[in-house]
Amino acid sequence: MAIGDGASIPRARGIGSPERQEIQMIKVVGAAGRDDRGSGTIMLMSVVIFMMLIASGFSVVGSYIVASHKARAAVDLAALAGAAAFGSGQDGCTSAETYATKNDHRVTDCSVVGDPSDFLLTVRVAVPAPIKLPGLPDEVTAEANAGPVR
Repeated sequence: MAIGDGASIPRARGIGSPERQEIQMIKVVGAAGRDDRGSGTIMLMSVVIFMMLIASGFSVVGSYIVASHKARAAVDLAALAGAAAFGSGQDGCTSAETYATKNDHRVTDCSVVGDPSDFLLTVRVAVPAPIKLPGLPDEVTAEANAGPVR
């Protein structure tokens, strides 16, 4: 007789029961009659891979947010430097471009409207994207305005 067919086994020793006991093997079987052992490993690996994809997505989004903050800080500095230069009679766009270049950024557009006593200087700066992926922009841009100090 095979175990699991209801075969009885002589007394269990060391358990404390003098009666005869039967041992039955329980096998976990799926709906199609296949063994389910190892399915927990597959499920755990699926969860780990999913969590890694989510973390990668957050990393990409975070790097674009950081690049955006850097672009905004650089364009603010460039616009203020350009406005100070234009207010003192120099070329504001050249000064803005100089400050942006010193901070490793590129001025894509600069314009001045008005005269040195009442003006508005607009600067646009581009920062290269930290991660180059298809479907995402290659650079992050920011724009700032500055005028005379009153």
